[in-house]
Amino acid sequence: MSEKKDIKCVIIGDSGVGKTSLLITRTTKVFPEDVPKLLEFAKTTLRHVSLRLIIVQKLTSRRSAGREYTLQLWDTTWEQGYTRLCSLWYPHTDVFLFCFSIDSWDSLDRVWERWYPEILHMCPDVPSVLVGLKTDLRDDSDMVRELESKKLGPVKFDDAAKLARDLRCAYVECSAREGQGVDKVFEEALAAALLPRKVAKKSPCRIL
Repeated sequence: MSEKKDIKCVIIGDSGVGKTSLLITRTTKVFPEDVPKLLEFAKTTLRHVSLRLIIVQKLTSRRSAGREYTLQLWDTTWEQGYTRLCSLWYPHTDVFLFCFSIDSWDSLDRVWERWYPEILHMCPDVPSVLVGLKTDLRDDSDMVRELESKKLGPVKFDDAAKLARDLRCAYVECSAREGQGVDKVFEEALAAALLPRKVAKKSPCRIL
């Protein structure tokens, strides 16, 4: 990939996994306590559908090998009626973040069953990073009890790392609420985007 200042990073995954919270926390350094109200505000006040899909499009500068790059963050919504429009943002993407929530095995399964095949079909040479969100919920006793009632538990690091190996990409976890690991997510996104395309596709994944 030729060097460029702007890096387009598209964040995808099921609704409710924490994508918007991740972006808002990274760009404002403040965790949003009420994302549904924020989304409703955007839905009712912004006229252009692209702005509805890109709730946060802040620019965050990083340096790599002494050069400065800018990550352009694209947040997407997967509500009914918007799915086809979201795919219009895929072209010219430099890196995808496949996001799932630690408390939802379904959201992890759908990375493999839906999001990965879709991106592989539309953007086969674009690198990706698997991102586990809401790691603070591993210590939430109420959530753990709820999952145990279904004979489940929070997604473990090793389980997600196994999927990352299948996807041949890096895996990183974070908690936007606690501010842990958030910067690392986008550092890894930049690192993946800057890899030569053939290397990005064929090299073994890195588990962080």
